[in-house]
Amino acid sequence: MIGHSDLAALTVRQIIFHDVPRNPRGSNGQPTLTDTETTTDARRVGILKKRLTQVFGSGAAFEVEFLTTTASPVPPLVHSLTTQTLPSNDFVPASRKMAQYLFEKHMGSTSAGLLCVIAITSGARAGIAIMKLEREEGADLHLKTAGGHSAFEMSVLDNLVLTDGTRLFKSALFLTNATGLDCLACDSQNDPMSRSDAAKFWLAFLGCRFVVDPAISTQRWFDVSVNFINQEVHDPVVKQAMYEHLVSELNSNRQAVSPKRFIQDYVKTDLRQPYEEFLRQNNAPIRQFSKDTGDIQSKLRRLSYHTEEGLAVIVPADKEKLVEVGKAQIVVRDALRTISRK
Repeated sequence: MIGHSDLAALTVRQIIFHDVPRNPRGSNGQPTLTDTETTTDARRVGILKKRLTQVFGSGAAFEVEFLTTTASPVPPLVHSLTTQTLPSNDFVPASRKMAQYLFEKHMGSTSAGLLCVIAITSGARAGIAIMKLEREEGADLHLKTAGGHSAFEMSVLDNLVLTDGTRLFKSALFLTNATGLDCLACDSQNDPMSRSDAAKFWLAFLGCRFVVDPAISTQRWFDVSVNFINQEVHDPVVKQAMYEHLVSELNSNRQAVSPKRFIQDYVKTDLRQPYEEFLRQNNAPIRQFSKDTGDIQSKLRRLSYHTEEGLAVIVPADKEKLVEVGKAQIVVRDALRTISRK
């Protein structure tokens, strides 16, 4: 797993940019593949690290893993680069192969952009970060050519990466661990859970898939969240509100759940850190995951009993047997825990 401490310890070792235009059918265009790393400075590297930390530390980053079978050259190239001592002589040619493959996949309406490949370390862990930066056609990219070699100048970082309004639209991070690699990917332009070709494009380029089965992630997050509400939230009004937000989130039309966004939007300030820690301790997802409520539908449905005098009894569908409905009365066969007055 890639945590905040790993992101905080990121050190940029090598960086290169390649220009990848659209590749419509019948076109004779080609990508601009540089052969020299971009030289940068401490200030720009510091801001770039901040941007990477924001992206991969956010709720938009999904845990992914390499497919065992894929046409993408990214998996073997990342494996090779992360087993070498940095700086690596293979870094530039490996990045060119990634850019060439990205160009080959740039069919249809795929946007032009710069592919940025970064060799990094985090403590003893070696890694590769990959970003596709959107740009307008005809933008001045400040390509420097000297002595038969080419590289994009540092101003590319200023114009496309380091400005406050810039989002790193498509990105991925790979860090070594004891047995292999931890991998994160995000795409802020498309819902990665969508079935559209645009949403699938970035994962297909990376040769990756999501790590955890969506149904397992969904059930785990729901069950652990309910346990937190029952065990750690003592105010009955807050308890009820958080539970209703939880159910509403899972019943929404969104195809993905971001626990971090849920915490920010619906959890009281003093409960945010305890709730996030509770999720971590109980192996529930913290990062965004694909939603599949098929296994917990009965827990999400509600039955409402309304009396002639205006009373309402709301019961989870899977607890229906606890309510006995007679001709003149409703009996709830459960112990009273709290009374909420609003």
